[in-house]
Amino acid sequence: MQNLPAALRRHIYYKRGKELFSENLRVISLLLDLCETALGPRGRSKIIFDKESGDYKVTKSGVLILKEAGPVHPAAKILAETGIASGNETGDGSLSTVVFAGKLLEKAQKLREQGFHPSVIVRGFEFASSIALEFLKEISHKIDPGNREGLLKLAETCIATKLDLEDARFLSEITVRALESVISLSDEKFDIEMFKVEGREGASVRDSKLIEGVVVHKFAVDRTMPRRIERAKVAILECALEIEKPKTSTQVILRNPSDVSQFYRERDKIIIDMVEGIARSGANVVLCTK
Repeated sequence: MQNLPAALRRHIYYKRGKELFSENLRVISLLLDLCETALGPRGRSKIIFDKESGDYKVTKSGVLILKEAGPVHPAAKILAETGIASGNETGDGSLSTVVFAGKLLEKAQKLREQGFHPSVIVRGFEFASSIALEFLKEISHKIDPGNREGLLKLAETCIATKLDLEDARFLSEITVRALESVISLSDEKFDIEMFKVEGREGASVRDSKLIEGVVVHKFAVDRTMPRRIERAKVAILECALEIEKPKTSTQVILRNPSDVSQFYRERDKIIIDMVEGIARSGANVVLCTK
């Protein structure tokens, strides 16, 4: 720092000890105010405005709120990243993590003012954590995958923090039905890799539905194609139904009109051979990955 030019040193401020801790706590309290007002079933949704695109989102998602808040202060940034990691790992609890950690820091500030050393405070928190974990083991109980009522209550508890009670019950029913459809009978575990949640804009929560099958979000390339096919035989092609372009620069020389006609006939024959090959396979639905 001492080797920096004088013009830069003027804008550098040094803080340490209690002064630094108080500064960190002040910034963290601002993040806490943002999270506390969005926490729980009575929490308020936040409007997130994107200056670049001009779009805005209304959300109570803790992960989204923390990501969009984008704190740059080191202390607040660490706390926000902790909440985001918790939400990504468990699917919930991002705001709770930030609020809980922030409240612990507020308590730590009071202990610091009473003269306790930071290492003593940390050991106290670690001891309290071990007691809390033991208590959680005592009051927790395992839910049998076949216990539908227990699964409904569990799903409703998680979803009700984001939506009103009626919508939470509606989505809880869909969630449990989805879990029941992918349960492994051998080890009584849910294979969550067997289903996927897809969101679409322009409808309400009550328009959500569980589709027991595979959804491929593709559009028909022609209006005359049927919109519904029973007992479909699907062919999935990992190539495009078109003539592949040469990877290197090429030149075709056509010396007379008959060569032009022959060129187009050969090109069309390649496409026709592709289509006839699909027709011989018996497929009546074709999906191209490219």
